[in-house]
Amino acid sequence: MDRRILIFILSLAILALGYTAYTGLFALKNPRELIDVSRVIDGDTIELTDGRRVRLLGVNAPENNENFYKESAEYLEKLIAGKQIGLEAFGKDKYGRTLGYLYLDNMLINLELVKNGFAHVYFLSPDEKFYLEFKKSEKDAKDKNFGIWKSATNNCISIINFRSNAQGNDNENLNDEYVVFRNRCDTPTDLSKWEIKDEGTSIYIFKTFRVLPNNEFTIYSGSGKDSDDALYWNSKRAIWNNDKDTLFLRDTEGNLVLSYSYPN
Repeated sequence: MDRRILIFILSLAILALGYTAYTGLFALKNPRELIDVSRVIDGDTIELTDGRRVRLLGVNAPENNENFYKESAEYLEKLIAGKQIGLEAFGKDKYGRTLGYLYLDNMLINLELVKNGFAHVYFLSPDEKFYLEFKKSEKDAKDKNFGIWKSATNNCISIINFRSNAQGNDNENLNDEYVVFRNRCDTPTDLSKWEIKDEGTSIYIFKTFRVLPNNEFTIYSGSGKDSDDALYWNSKRAIWNNDKDTLFLRDTEGNLVLSYSYPN
């Protein structure tokens, strides 16, 4: 065999071995583990047969005291019941739950929840894996009124000012963190039992409250005496993240009145 051809073949073999070793090492960082599911806890959390709990990354599904909780959990169960799932794990959260992405063959289950409106996107950082793909799918689901994005018939309420970053330490200046709403319609709007939620688990439920036509009202994170134009969350800590968050306002049926994300 020609010496130059032999050298060329050997070079290709060395490159192939090097690539295989490199990709093998890369894959070992987050290998997919085959898991067996014992039960679905809710739309973003499962329990495995070995007792571990897995919290799905990149998504936040309704909790058991929220509208659409049952539908979200049932959809996840339908996807994974009786099937062996692949888990790509990324450490644990403060509750000891394994954080990860679930796969059914090549289908990313976390993304399917977003695509079909059973969860909204929840990433701590916008440069995390899959962030852009998840956000695009969320926008598509919202445009199609899927699941949690089903629009309310009342669209009179809008946000005219959002102060998420209080002066100084947010937790020590809670009433400098607030949201100003406006009833832009010519008729009163009854917000009794409506719900405000952030991207995480903070929830505010309106008591008996009615806003007059073209009037404004403010919801402060701290404490105070409610009035016709000022309401108080009575939280012990800051509600809104300074850098990015989303406010969801839902009516008594759980339908979406508005969502407001920052930064845009």
